[in-house]
Amino acid sequence: MRIRTILGIGDFVHDNGIAIVKDGKIVFAINEERISRKKLDQNIDLSLKNFSKLSGIEPSEIDAVAIAGVHPILFSFLIFKEFVLEMWMRKSLPQDFITRIGKCIMRFLYVKKVKSLLKKLELHKKPFYYVNHHLTHAAGAFYASNYEEATVLTTDGFGDGLCATIYLGKNNKLKRLKKVFSLNSPGLFYTAVTSLLGFKPLQHEGKITGLAAYGKESEPYHLIKKIISFDSQKCNFPIDIRYFRSSGLSVTIKDTVSYLLIFITNFMNGNFLQSFTKINDIVSRKKTRWHSEKLSELLKNFSREDISWAFQKRLEEIMVAFAEYAVGVTGINRVAVSGGTFANVKVNQKIGESQNIKEIYVFPHMGDGGTAGGAALYIYHMLTNCKNKVKALDNAYLGPIYSDSDILGTLNKYSDKIKWEKINNTPQRLATLIAEKKIVGRYSGRMEYGPRALGNRSILVHPSDKTINDWLNKRLKRTEFMPFAPVTLKEEEKNSYLIKKGCEEPAYYMTITFLCTDFMQKNCAAAVHVDGTARPQLIDEQKNKTYYTILKEFYKITGIPSFINTSFNMHEEPIVCTPEDALRSFLQGAVDILSIEDYLITKR
Repeated sequence: MRIRTILGIGDFVHDNGIAIVKDGKIVFAINEERISRKKLDQNIDLSLKNFSKLSGIEPSEIDAVAIAGVHPILFSFLIFKEFVLEMWMRKSLPQDFITRIGKCIMRFLYVKKVKSLLKKLELHKKPFYYVNHHLTHAAGAFYASNYEEATVLTTDGFGDGLCATIYLGKNNKLKRLKKVFSLNSPGLFYTAVTSLLGFKPLQHEGKITGLAAYGKESEPYHLIKKIISFDSQKCNFPIDIRYFRSSGLSVTIKDTVSYLLIFITNFMNGNFLQSFTKINDIVSRKKTRWHSEKLSELLKNFSREDISWAFQKRLEEIMVAFAEYAVGVTGINRVAVSGGTFANVKVNQKIGESQNIKEIYVFPHMGDGGTAGGAALYIYHMLTNCKNKVKALDNAYLGPIYSDSDILGTLNKYSDKIKWEKINNTPQRLATLIAEKKIVGRYSGRMEYGPRALGNRSILVHPSDKTINDWLNKRLKRTEFMPFAPVTLKEEEKNSYLIKKGCEEPAYYMTITFLCTDFMQKNCAAAVHVDGTARPQLIDEQKNKTYYTILKEFYKITGIPSFINTSFNMHEEPIVCTPEDALRSFLQGAVDILSIEDYLITKR
C-alpha cells in the first residue's frame, strides 16, 4: 500500500491539536483552543471530531495515525524514574507525589479517549504509532526547514523524561546524538521566573522577555548565574533544583476525593471518558506555581525588571553555548530548532548571530502545540523509508477557511448591529484606512498555524505612534511589555533591520528579533522595543499575495514599508478562527473597521 496521508495528534500537553501530512507536506493543522475558545486547551475532542469538515480531507484518506508522546506504560516508567532521580537531586522527598500518579492516569485516559474518537471516525483499524515528545519537535524542525543536513536542537520544560536533545538531520533521517534529563531544564528555569513575578507559567513567558529590556545588569544576575549553567563536557544544564518546583500543580487529599467522585459519577452514567475532560478543565484553571520559596527569598529585594533581565540574559548565554556545542558535535553549522524554549525570540536572535552558526530555522509552531505536526511528519518519513524529500512547510496558513455563504450567514445574524459592503479594491481600501490611522481587523483565507497571527487573522495599525503600546493594549485588555510587532516588505528588510545572512527565514513567521535601523526607529516607533529591536514578519508576494499588496499600497501612500500586525483577539482569548469570532471581537471594540474577505464592516 502506498503511504500518502498521516493524521497527527498532539501530546497530552497545553495547546493540544491535530495536523495532517500528505506526501510529506503539512496540508492542514489546527489547535483545540481555536475551536473551543479556551486558551491553550489540552483537550482534543473538537479537533478530532471535526477534522474532516475543517480540513476537507475524508477519514478514508488517512493511511496511519501518529500520536505525540510515548506509550502510557513507558510514560509511567519515566515519571517514576523522574521521581527517584529528583529525590536524589533534592536529598529529600519531592513534592506532589499524587500529582505524578495523576499524570500517569491522565495519560492512559487521554490515549483511551483518542482511540475512542478514532473509532467513531472509523480510523481505529489504521496503524497507530507513538512518537517521543522531543522527536516530534525535532521532526517538525528538520522536515520543515528544507535543509539537506542540519544540527537539530530541541529544548523545552520537559517531555517524556527529557528537556533537551541534539539530533543529526541527514539523508532525510534523524539520529539522536545527545539528550538531557527533564529536571535539568532551561525551560523550567524560565517558567520559574514567570511564576515568581506573578504571571501565568507556560503561557506568559513572553512577558518576561519584554520586561527584561527595561532592566539592567545588577545583583540578581550574579545570583541566578550560579543557579544554572551549561556543561559542555557532559552536554547538560546543571541546575540547583532547590529553587524550583518540578510540578507546578498542588493536589490535596480534598482534590483527590473530588476527582474520584467525578470518575465514579461518570462511570455510573456511562460517560467514563468524560472524566478526562472535566478533570482537565478543573486542573487547567488552578493557579500553578513553579518557583520555590527559596527563589522568592533570594530575589525579594530586587525589581521585577532587573530580575527579568537576569533570567533572560542567563537563558541566552546557556542556549547559545548549547547551540555552539551541538554544531561542534555534528560539524554542521545550519541549525533547525523547536521546543517551547525557542518561543523566546531573543534567544533565537542570539543563536543566529553566533559566529559558529551559518543559518537558523525555527519551526513556526515551536511549542507543544506543534507536536501533532512533528509526529505526523516523522511517521510519514518512517513509513516511506525516508525516500521522499520535500519541504514540509511553505507557509503557516494551514487552518480552516470559510465560504462566502458562511460569511454572509454570520453577517446577517448580526445585521441589527453592523452594516457592510462588498468592495472590489480591498487591498487599496485597507491600505488607505491604515494610512488614515484607523485600527483595521483583517480576516481572510486560511487561519495561521502556530502562536503568531501572520496577516489572515490580524489587527493592522499605522506604526508611527510610539504610544500605541499603551492605548491599544488597554483597548484589547492586554498587559504586554513587548511592543507590537511589525510586518515589513521583504524587499525593504535591509533598510529596516540589521539582519545577519542566514537568519531571514524565521522572520517569515515572527520567531526572531533583529536590531532596527535608524529609519525603522524613526518611522515605526510603535514597533521598536526600548532595546532597539523588533520582532518582524517579512512578507513577499509568494507567501501571501493579498496581504503583501495591502502593505505595498500602504508603502506607496506613506513611504513606510511596515505597519503593525498584532493578533486579532481580545485578552486571554485565542486568535479568532471563525467569522463569528471575528465579529464578536469587533463588537467588543477590538478594531474600528473589520474586513472579512471582501466585505468591509462597520458598526451601526
